[in-house]
Amino acid sequence: MVGFSKSYAVIFDDNKQGLYKEEDEIKDALIKRIFRQKVVLTRNGRDEILIIEEEKGQKQQYYKSLENSINQSGENQYRISRKFIDSSLQNINGLMRQARVRPNFDNGNPDGIKIDNIRPFSLFKKMGLENGDVIIGANGKKIKTVNDAMGLYSGLKSSEKVSIEIRRGGNEELLEYNIDE
Repeated sequence: MVGFSKSYAVIFDDNKQGLYKEEDEIKDALIKRIFRQKVVLTRNGRDEILIIEEEKGQKQQYYKSLENSINQSGENQYRISRKFIDSSLQNINGLMRQARVRPNFDNGNPDGIKIDNIRPFSLFKKMGLENGDVIIGANGKKIKTVNDAMGLYSGLKSSEKVSIEIRRGGNEELLEYNIDE
């Protein structure tokens, strides 16, 4: 997730997934820069680049699993399979290629996370999000920065219900998700 002031990368290390920001250490390396498709590490005074690779057929398999994993159950209400959420959150890099997520500002102040460039068959689209939506809250807590948005990520991992407050076209709406086993 690349932001104006802070960027984050999900990196798998020893079969464990961790969330890192620039200047964090991972094993014997320092995270120097985080870009949309790559991370620059400094190890022993030399820069190394981690590049996100996508396996062949991975995209088609993902979209096929998406078809039956999220269903709209009412106006602004959705049912999502826990198994699907778990598998999606294991591939954050793939998930972040489905839309552009960036901080939103109002009069120079942080004011949510804006989503645009949503791909047509993406998780974001199936969740009812639209280009230009600004996520301003999750589960009753305000989201102003990318750091705050990480709480939404955590909520998806562990909650049975998640609500997302968005601003769309000047109006605020609430999207509700029930997570089924």
